Formats: sequence, C-alpha cells, structure tokens
Amino acid sequence: MKKAMMVCAAMAVLAGSAAATPPVRFNEAFVNPPGSPDNGQEFIELRSAAPNFSLDGIWIVIIDGDNTNAGQVDQALNLTGWSTGSNSLFLWRDGPTVLQPAPEAGTVIRVQDFSPDLENGANTWLLVRGWSGTVGMDLDANKDGVLDSTPWTEVIDAVSYIEGEDLGIDLTYAVQLGGIDISTPDPDPVIAYTCDSFVRVCDNIYAIDVFGGSPGPYIADPNETTGFPNNDPLPDGFVLTPGSANPGECDPGCPADFDGDGFVDFFDFDAFVACFEDANSCPPGKTADFDGDGFVDFFDFDSFVAAFEAGC
Repeated sequence: MKKAMMVCAAMAVLAGSAAATPPVRFNEAFVNPPGSPDNGQEFIELRSAAPNFSLDGIWIVIIDGDNTNAGQVDQALNLTGWSTGSNSLFLWRDGPTVLQPAPEAGTVIRVQDFSPDLENGANTWLLVRGWSGTVGMDLDANKDGVLDSTPWTEVIDAVSYIEGEDLGIDLTYAVQLGGIDISTPDPDPVIAYTCDSFVRVCDNIYAIDVFGGSPGPYIADPNETTGFPNNDPLPDGFVLTPGSANPGECDPGCPADFDGDGFVDFFDFDAFVACFEDANSCPPGKTADFDGDGFVDFFDFDSFVAAFEAGC
C-alpha cells in the first residue's frame, strides 16, 4: 500500500454551471485504508439530488496525476444498469466484508473489486456521460496540464487532489473541466498529510486522514482534516459512513413536498404536473427539472413519482 505524503484538495461543480447542483455527485470515497491490504475496505459512494436516480450512461473516470503518468486513465467504471437508492445513495465497494457502521437499508450497493486498486496518489475523479475512451488512454500526452482529448460528452462532477511532496510535478485537471482544484502549496510534513479519504458534507469537501482498521469504524484525525472551500470543523468523532448519510449532512428537505406545505399529498402531484407542463406554473423556487440534469423530460417525471411514492 502506497503511503505518500500528500496535500489533498477537492471541490466539485456541474460543468458549465457552477451555481447548479449536479443531479449526482461524489459523496465519499476511501482510497487508502490504514494497514494492509486495502481489499475489502475501498469504496466509492455517490449521492443523487433525487432518490432512485438512474445512473444509466454515467461513468466514473479516474485520471492519474502522478508525474510521468499524468493524464493516463486509471479507472473507467460503467454505472449503466444501476441507480441510487431510496435514500439517494449508491455504494460501489470492492468486497463483501463487514462494514462498520453498516450501510443503510435504502442504499443500492454494488460489490465488485476495483482492478487495479484505487490509486492513492494524485488523481482527478470525474463523473461523466458519453464516455468513449479506454483505460490506459493518455489524455495529456505532452504533460502540460491541459487535456489533449476529452472522450466524453458531459462532465457532471469533478474532484482533484495532489501529493504534497510533488507540488509542481503532479497534475490535476478539475479546473479546465468546470471544477475547482485547491491545493496547499506547502510540502511541510506537518501540513501535508496522507489523504485517506474525501468526504462531502453539505457543499463542502473534506480531505481526511483516518484512524482505525478493518472492519471499521474509521475515525477522522482532526489534525489532518481540511475542508474546501470552507475549512469548517467536522463534528467530533466523525467517522466514514459507506452507504449511509455523512454525519453533519445538511437536511435536503422533502423533495416530494413539491408545494412546500409540509405534507406529501395529491396537491404536490398536481403542482408538479402543472409545473412540468408549464414552467410559469411552478411554485416559487421550484422547477420541473426534478433530477437536476438540465432538461425537463420523462426522467424528471419518473424521479418525482419515485420520490412521491417513497414519501418523507
């Protein structure tokens, strides 16, 4: 297991629209479990804006940023055929071993090993649509930090981090893809720590080192936790929660309460149908783009129906 001193930084936005909330985004990832081996503990967790969100056509693409390997595609993980659960969470984990704490019942879980294991070094993580590339493809042949090719049609979410001792050598690609890459420009070992995991809480992303061992829980080291864009402290005793809501997560409200009256009933259904048919009929602050993908179509109707049936 590689144990590199790194400064980790990340922020994700919907490409081309920093003000919009992506329909699905990275919520938590664990790339460097303490001890050895990593197998059985690595995971990637996604969270959607609406429950039961279809992941058809979406890929997780991880681009290496280490040195001479910068620009090479390490992972291309196809999510077609999967969806988030009734709690809006999807968990891809590398084995069936016990997890502590255990995932929520509403989470959709895929168990399939990552081959190779998730890279611990500098990386750019993407959620994309329309992937047409291949693993091993070099997207930055001249290593100038600018992608020479972008074999996808849309970037939904982007997360980047670099290694502390390789500042100025390692590369990331989030900025040019509509994301923000933030790195601490100080390789001092006191500041530059091993980023074992990144976690989103509300609209903040935290790069954290953890204590613990299999099967968990893995507890955030408060001395090696940095938040972006705001370095607000995490709750005391913060633990990784694969397949469950992150501690301190913002209350998303009740998406099915479309008219905002505090109840989920046929008035909400009528309000959504009216909004779907005519944008001028939408309740204040509401849109028929229920899945947040930038289009109003039957996917939005399906997403609303699923949320309505799930209730709150």
